[in-house]
Amino acid sequence: MLALAAALATFPTLAAPPETPVPPAAQIWLALVDEGRYDESWSVASASFHAQIGRLAWERQIGAARDRLGELTSRRLQAENHANSLPGLPPGDYEVLTFRASFSHKAHATEIVTLEWEGDVWKVAGYFIR
Repeated sequence: MLALAAALATFPTLAAPPETPVPPAAQIWLALVDEGRYDESWSVASASFHAQIGRLAWERQIGAARDRLGELTSRRLQAENHANSLPGLPPGDYEVLTFRASFSHKAHATEIVTLEWEGDVWKVAGYFIR
């Protein structure tokens, strides 16, 4: 029995969404947006994100929104929720992250970042600011 357990322990394991750190994927993506690197943020987003909005439309919309908000002054993760289905997206593994953020022109904002497990990594599938 011990030999079987030792043999099984040597087989590689497949990465699974629950074992993967989720917030860093969102933080890296948000850093691109914070730095005004909107084209790069679109490029590294999920296929679902690309299907919802084209690169140029994304750059215009997020640029205008962030111009109105001003510089980011703080951001804190408030909630993280797992879902297997979300409106407008195919069934899959998703993490919905809610951040409390402050900007130079808006002291209290909520950012919602939806991550989708795509291939073997988390990618941004949605982003909203309220």
